Amino acid sequence: MKTNNKQKISRILILSGFMLLYIVSFAKANTTIKGRILTDSNQPVEYATATILSTNSMNIVEGDMCNENGDFIIENVEPGEYILSVRQVGFEKNETKKIVIDEKNQMVELNTVILKESNIQLEELEVVAAKKNKTIAKN
Repeated sequence: MKTNNKQKISRILILSGFMLLYIVSFAKANTTIKGRILTDSNQPVEYATATILSTNSMNIVEGDMCNENGDFIIENVEPGEYILSVRQVGFEKNETKKIVIDEKNQMVELNTVILKESNIQLEELEVVAAKKNKTIAKN
């Protein structure tokens, strides 16, 4: 009987430990970053990509595409230091200064990010397509 009770107690403790780890892992990644992307003429930049980059590796961590109003929401951001990178075809890339996320922040609302129109134009664009050969097996 004593062995059974010890086994039950150890199983309960192990399960409790796993549940605690599970809760803690989700508790870390609960910060949301919100922002708005506008042109220098104060118009929303539709469907621009807003990504947060790790300051250590400069790899993309999370991201979102702006809606028709230029708004984006990046959810489930873990504590750390990031850079917000915003891109859209026809505009110059814009990267913010360091953004620090800690466990206390549930919501981070960034200042409006302004994208300037790019002056770079392509001289010529050539699109080439090739027809793929299909082999049809006859039965």
